[in-house]
Amino acid sequence: MNRRGWQLRLTTLLRPFGSLAKTSSAKNAGWLYLLQFSNYVIPLVTVPYLVRVLGPSSYGEVGFGQGLASYLAIGVNYGFDLSATRDISSVRSNALEVKRISSAIWTAKLTLLILALGLLTALIVFVGKVGKEYAIMLILFGIVIGNALFPTWLFQGLERMGFISVTHLVTRAAATAAIFVFVRSSNNALQYAVILSSQWLLMGLVGVALATLRLGVYPSIAPWNQVRRAIIRGGAAFSARALGGVYSAGNPFLLGLLSSPSTVGYYVAAEKLVRVAVGSLDPLTQALYPSFSRHAVGLNDDFNRTFRWVSKVMVAWGAALGFFFLVGGHSLVKILYGVRFESSVVPLEVLGSECLFVAVSYCYGVLYMLPMRKDAAFSGFIAVATAIDIVLALILVPKLGATGMAISVVASEAIVALATYFYAKVHMGRVREASIEVT
Repeated sequence: MNRRGWQLRLTTLLRPFGSLAKTSSAKNAGWLYLLQFSNYVIPLVTVPYLVRVLGPSSYGEVGFGQGLASYLAIGVNYGFDLSATRDISSVRSNALEVKRISSAIWTAKLTLLILALGLLTALIVFVGKVGKEYAIMLILFGIVIGNALFPTWLFQGLERMGFISVTHLVTRAAATAAIFVFVRSSNNALQYAVILSSQWLLMGLVGVALATLRLGVYPSIAPWNQVRRAIIRGGAAFSARALGGVYSAGNPFLLGLLSSPSTVGYYVAAEKLVRVAVGSLDPLTQALYPSFSRHAVGLNDDFNRTFRWVSKVMVAWGAALGFFFLVGGHSLVKILYGVRFESSVVPLEVLGSECLFVAVSYCYGVLYMLPMRKDAAFSGFIAVATAIDIVLALILVPKLGATGMAISVVASEAIVALATYFYAKVHMGRVREASIEVT
């Protein structure tokens, strides 16, 4: 092929990305990747320090509490980060409608926050392992409050990702500095919990302030019929988020109920590194979701083309990350955590494959099925995966500890990835057939 031929071929290959780069999605992705850069740097600085200073047991105790806080935060966030983002994106030019939706969401979150506090109290009273760590559990409830306050759904719906990035960067930087000042020994687990909680509380307050001062949208109590409607609309997305949270954010809590704090510490140390890697997929997903929802991907040739290219890039990146952890997991743990955390090596190598499966489910689940309003099917896939995760954890954790938990998580992610892929492919085929019949 001559030079002109190669230039023409390269231009054709890059055309989807060129059109994408001209949209607000590209700017939003840029902001979110800036945030993700900090998500790489900060954990690589703080996590090795924390695991060495706190040790497996104390680090595991806080990880156990964070797992429960993650469960409660998922309940309070409900499905609003998806359903409300989609609703606000569709009426973004109507300021009154944006305010009405926002009031309903904040009121619903307040209601769910009160229920979450009641659930936490019951767990402290009736579940021995939770009651034993009641101080950490109560302190970390600040994470749940911060999640209730911060309007991610509003900023995403209006495609103002800069607000999300700046708020996260500033609060995480402050928390990082506090960790090095106040966490100095294995006796400082409570101080670490206070820092984590304060970070999220500050983030929530700053988010509300930005929404009020810069967007003219502020928290207010909405009529119950509007709150009820918001809850109904977010129901399917909540099912997906809540069930998915069992085998993602909340696994340290499940592991803590079945094993020792040290085992939780080894698992959380491995999980933190994988979460950083998986997080590299989030900015593009979050930036494209409002746009894809607005244009109903699957019925639009330009977005169909963009979707195909984005999915190829994300899946390839996920596969590369999984291979990196499989090959370099032992060296990574040795360099970052030291010999005391040798038990984190195998869980890390197993969890690394999660990167590929998450990439697939993000593409075909979040970026295709949800914009096409296939929430119920997506939730169904996650429900099956969640049940398998719990069953496998009950079987494998007593025998394999942290490695058993890792196997359970990866098996669950693989099920969601395969289910969403095949469902989306079948749906795409039907859409193409329908469009051919129309023409």
